[in-house]
Amino acid sequence: MLFCPLGLVELIPVLIVIILLFRIVCRWFIFKKMGTRPWLSLFPGIREFLIFKKCWKVWPFLVLLGLSVVFGLIVQVTAYFDVYVPIPHLIRQNLFALSIICLIVLTILMYKHLSFAFGHDIGYLMGLLFLNPVFLGMMAFSKNTYHEDLAKMTGKEAKEYTEKRRTLRNRILSVASALIIVGTSVGYVSYIMYTEQQPPILINKRLADTYDRTAGYVSGRGKVVYPAIESTAVSDHSVRDHYFPDKSHVKETTVYMYLVGSDLEDTTGSASVNLAQIKDATAAGSNLKFIIEAGGTGRWFTKGFLNRKTARYMIKDGEVTWLETLPRETSMSDESTLKDFLIWANNNYPSDRKMLFFWDHGGGFSGFGADIVTPGRNGRLLSMDAITKALRASNQKYDVIGFDACLMQTMEVGHCLEPFADYLLASEESEPDSGLYYTAAFGRLAQEPTLDTLKFGAMMCSSFDQSLELLNGSPQVAYTVSMVDLRYIPSVQKMFVGYLDRLDRKFRTDKSSFAQMSTARSKAYEFQMEDQIDLIDFIEMSELPAAQKDKMINRVKKSITVRSSASANHINGLAVYMPYDDLYSYSNVYGDMVKLNLTNETKVYNDFASIIGSQKITKDDWDFGYYEDEDWYVDDFEDYNASLFRQDIPLLENGDHYVIDLSEKEKESIISYEQGVRLKIGKRYADLGSYYVFDDDGDDDYDLRFDGKWVAINGAPAALHPGTIMEAEDGTIIYSGTVDATLNFMVPITIFIEWPEDGGEGTIIGYLPKDQDSDDIDESGMPRGIKKFKGSNIVTLTYDWYDEEGNYLSTALGHLPMNVGVYGLKVTQEDISNRNYEYYGVLYDVLNRVLKTEVVKHEAQ
Repeated sequence: MLFCPLGLVELIPVLIVIILLFRIVCRWFIFKKMGTRPWLSLFPGIREFLIFKKCWKVWPFLVLLGLSVVFGLIVQVTAYFDVYVPIPHLIRQNLFALSIICLIVLTILMYKHLSFAFGHDIGYLMGLLFLNPVFLGMMAFSKNTYHEDLAKMTGKEAKEYTEKRRTLRNRILSVASALIIVGTSVGYVSYIMYTEQQPPILINKRLADTYDRTAGYVSGRGKVVYPAIESTAVSDHSVRDHYFPDKSHVKETTVYMYLVGSDLEDTTGSASVNLAQIKDATAAGSNLKFIIEAGGTGRWFTKGFLNRKTARYMIKDGEVTWLETLPRETSMSDESTLKDFLIWANNNYPSDRKMLFFWDHGGGFSGFGADIVTPGRNGRLLSMDAITKALRASNQKYDVIGFDACLMQTMEVGHCLEPFADYLLASEESEPDSGLYYTAAFGRLAQEPTLDTLKFGAMMCSSFDQSLELLNGSPQVAYTVSMVDLRYIPSVQKMFVGYLDRLDRKFRTDKSSFAQMSTARSKAYEFQMEDQIDLIDFIEMSELPAAQKDKMINRVKKSITVRSSASANHINGLAVYMPYDDLYSYSNVYGDMVKLNLTNETKVYNDFASIIGSQKITKDDWDFGYYEDEDWYVDDFEDYNASLFRQDIPLLENGDHYVIDLSEKEKESIISYEQGVRLKIGKRYADLGSYYVFDDDGDDDYDLRFDGKWVAINGAPAALHPGTIMEAEDGTIIYSGTVDATLNFMVPITIFIEWPEDGGEGTIIGYLPKDQDSDDIDESGMPRGIKKFKGSNIVTLTYDWYDEEGNYLSTALGHLPMNVGVYGLKVTQEDISNRNYEYYGVLYDVLNRVLKTEVVKHEAQ
């Protein structure tokens, strides 16, 4: 059942504050009873020190607190700075847990002696531990008094006093209490370790399971798509020759890998999944080796890799060989680090056939690789400008450059890499945490170093699909990987930007040209970073004449040699950046584009973004006037009224549904249509978001109808933000969207869900912390591998709340907390027709503004 904003769920944070304040008051009076200045109870650390001093002795407090600090902080810092600390490696790996254990023991001892000092036994200790506010209140406000003689009693006297009170009942209670305390402490520490910093034994178990489910089962010989072969375009004689056209003489392939472990390796061991596959690939034959620079993470789960260090390794014949360790200040997010690695690797390990692979987070041409341990560069990306400069300084060419990272298969990335390689292997979309699959294709190279690059790319694409199906139980249409022939990128770029430039030149005089670009941009397939879209799909959605459209599409296809086949139908193998939904990010991206000499793109995008940004009302009803201060903003478009704008658009009743009353001119300006629903709770409304609508009865009218079914999580109607609609090769339609919630009452998160067109049970893909669900990726890259819920997690959905007049009130929790449990969260279509609600149409025009209809009220029968 939903609650209003002032209901039970919303009161939880208030209750927590009340309890905290009550505990402060209790401690004030307890300190007063002990004859200690009450105001000292307000200071953590000092408060505990004084309790130990008045109720027992000080040294246990100092020792336990010191150990907690050492285990939790100092040892890790000294390890990073190469200072020797005589602590076994096994203990060093579990410092976080040891720190918590010390704090738990300190707490138990403190409350034990506080209880005894006030004349109580083990039962009161249990109360202080598990019902702390209640028993603190009893101690503070009852007639209990502090007994200094009991508090200071030691040795034989204390033992005799204890034996006198040690009845059978007390003995049983002591044993039971000890078991409960130990069991609870072990459970709590285990929970912390499992959810925050999993011990190696748990991560290694998961890695072994992932390995066992794929090793030996991925052949790399499954179905793939060859867009270049499908293309009817004639050969482009302006393209350069391949750097490595003839591989018949190749005797060995060397792969240089720049591996930034970041949080992906530290928390889940994702890099080690791929390193195990690489070891198997090199063991398949003697003609392949990997030269790896790895760092940027706290822990490695591959034997031979050094924690918290940046080091260089070789993997050959299935074995890891350490080569050298770099200085501790080396950051994997610095241009100089990449440049030094490339020069060193090529000089020391030259090869007839060379490939270069990057592994970590990615953010399109905003960059790659987030070092999380080096001071000063923590979490920042290595920009494409920096990568380009490092490649230029190393003065080497590669057969293939690959990115095992999110969102890197873009025209802009191709523009940067074209001078240095023949092919780019990467993904248009965000990647799962398992990433690419290395064994099959590289294993074939180990046996056959003359293997054609196209066949190698096909095996990589096929392996990607096969491994994901094995790991998830079904084909994964949301994920994709492709290999692009970089030689064709300049001609594709010239063609595409030329088309946009022709539209841009008409923006001021012929506003339909802007509408054409905006409409195609709105309807094109969007990836997780919404302002990255599929290039061919954009051209498909354009209003170009059929012959010209085919010519442009064939030109793009010519560049895409091969792609995975499980991808949704509108994913074609090459993405492009175009600002639209998130103009915040364009302010950062614009600077990167200028550095990369993408001047033609910035000219068009500046005008396009300025037209959208100059409007006072957009998708979220925000005022965008402050864009006037941005470097990219163009003043010429402030009165650019390319479409009409109004709210509360009338509805015309038409049998069992309504028709939105739009003029023909207004219809021309509409580029997408959704339907919104608000559920009435008491005298307020919880906004359930919206979903896409396609049914217009074929008469160009926008119909409004609602069958009472809505997407729900564990039976609770969710506030839905619609996402990309995916169509599998067999025609199956899969809807996607996001839902806002809180995790364990504290962390705002975005839940990613999918559900089938037929209304059957959907799927919880996972979640991301709210600050990572954004296009603003220039700092730390797009999250790779959406996080999975654990059985102990508690999820509470959030909603935007409105009054009966439609005025926004607040965004707040609105549903009873859900425990994920053993069976997880369920996505279903729930019937809410027995509830009171209102629904309305939501239309988006060419300026990305929201037009809303009047609402239709539904009263429960």
